[in-house]
Amino acid sequence: MSRNQNTRKTNPAAPKHFFIKTFFCYRLRFLGEYSYEIARRRTKFDDIFSMSTVSIPVHMVVHWILVVVDNGDDACVISVYDSMGSQDVMVAQDIRQWFVDEAADMGKPQRFWTIAIR
Repeated sequence: MSRNQNTRKTNPAAPKHFFIKTFFCYRLRFLGEYSYEIARRRTKFDDIFSMSTVSIPVHMVVHWILVVVDNGDDACVISVYDSMGSQDVMVAQDIRQWFVDEAADMGKPQRFWTIAIR
């Protein structure tokens, strides 16, 4: 049993975290265009809306950024952590659109999304 499974077993109220591989954002923005159909298989077996946070590392041209999605019941915050201080929100907008499309695909209620560049 993994440490995460053991924690959930002993404390069901513990926060749940989901980590997506780096290749995900490449698939989400395939050939320069947003593509839900190509990226949708990534969470076929996982309910990302039941997670407290979803962390997504993204490789930019010369550095890495981290996108962290804090799932709330009605409102969610997409935080972009960029050590080089870029104000580019395209990745965050793609992640927001992916969550909207994923909610529609899974029959989940839509939520209010806020993007924060940190």
